[in-house]
Amino acid sequence: MSATITQLPGRWMVLWMLVVVRVAMGYQFQAAASAAPWIVSEFGIDYATVGSLVGFYTLPASCSRSRAATSRGASARRTCCCSASR
Repeated sequence: MSATITQLPGRWMVLWMLVVVRVAMGYQFQAAASAAPWIVSEFGIDYATVGSLVGFYTLPASCSRSRAATSRGASARRTCCCSASR
């Protein structure tokens, strides 16, 4: 019972790149949340509008994931508001 381990070149580099990207994404969202009080006082908007701005910031990513899932055949129904019927 010997297990064959396939050596993948660059697997640790890929792992570190994924870690860096996830940390950067978390930093971006945390920066928007920590800047919210300044944005509210500077521009005179409420926290609901700041939440909408953060939501609009994430909209392209959610639409691209929805399109990718649909193109792979995962779901025939499109659930994103910005994806048009083809």
